[in-house]
Amino acid sequence: MYFLGKMGGSIPQIVKGTPGLGRVGKQDLVHMIDTELRGYEREFKALNIHLFDEVLELISYVERVLSKPGGHLLLAGRAGVGRRTACQLASHMLNKTFFSPSMSRDYSMKEFKRDLKLILQKTGVEAEKVCLYIEDHQLISSEILEYVNSLISAGESPGLYSPEELEPILSTLHDELRNQYEVKTTFELFVRRVQKNLSIVVSLDNSHPQFLQHCASNPALYNKCSIIWHEGWSREAMRQVAQKEMKDELA
Repeated sequence: MYFLGKMGGSIPQIVKGTPGLGRVGKQDLVHMIDTELRGYEREFKALNIHLFDEVLELISYVERVLSKPGGHLLLAGRAGVGRRTACQLASHMLNKTFFSPSMSRDYSMKEFKRDLKLILQKTGVEAEKVCLYIEDHQLISSEILEYVNSLISAGESPGLYSPEELEPILSTLHDELRNQYEVKTTFELFVRRVQKNLSIVVSLDNSHPQFLQHCASNPALYNKCSIIWHEGWSREAMRQVAQKEMKDELA
């Protein structure tokens, strides 16, 4: 059996118009994910993914974590096993905006901070649900993981905003603060909304020489994140992929 969504409480819809889900069988899971996959590919781009058992499990695990308010993930293992694709599809299933920095030769900390401010505007002010996906090749500076570590652990990144930048952002939350009883300031409200609406996925190659250092220097990666360790597909899974590819070629 496979699990989708939060177990207990409000379970998100996976296919629009259908009841919320908890435990589902394989046939139902394949149908639901295939429906969402085709919808995603019509709207965005082809993902070129085969729905064999291990892919279904990975997507289910990722979706279950991302369905929780502020659910964060550390994906550890070898590159090239579909972790980004699983996160893109799971985010689409949950109506989350998937964002990953678009790297270029000129991308620097300045651009990363700009991207991060845009994400915090969406999650902290506009209450939009966002999945931020960070992987090894995007870590152009250790400072990126420091910002991510702070966001995961506290919902804020000290030093990201100047007081002049922060004031107009918080002023937009004054009216909503009047209806809040759990927080006393607009900044607390902003942070609370970020914690609720932002999910962060950090995908790291465990064979990278700095893997252990990254984890040791940023403790939120292992004490605030769910961890999926995925080093590759089994021989049976690879056989299924080869058979599907050959079938498609002969069709």
